[in-house]
Amino acid sequence: MFYLGSVVGINLGEVYQLIWLSVAVIVIIFITYRQLKFTLLDAIGARVSGINAALYSVIFIIILALSVSVVAQIVGSLLIFILLTLPAASAQYFTHGVAKMIGLAILFSLLGT
Repeated sequence: MFYLGSVVGINLGEVYQLIWLSVAVIVIIFITYRQLKFTLLDAIGARVSGINAALYSVIFIIILALSVSVVAQIVGSLLIFILLTLPAASAQYFTHGVAKMIGLAILFSLLGT
């Protein structure tokens, strides 16, 4: 179990895996941004509009699970919760638009690590 994590405990292959995962997540979110946003903010409205809300919910959960499983060894499982929630919660206080909030959360995440 990786409770505290260790940056020196990873090898070059895991760094490449982290880079690949980051690119894949960005591409998936870029392609499905509107559907994911609509599904995550209003699942009933998305279903009424003809969007397969269950599919986009599963896509979001898979992206989240892959991200957590790759990052767990580096930062530790105790810090993952903080790294997932704190940037988004902080960005919420500075803007009210979803796209701007995502951008600020990414910026806060990069500045915090």
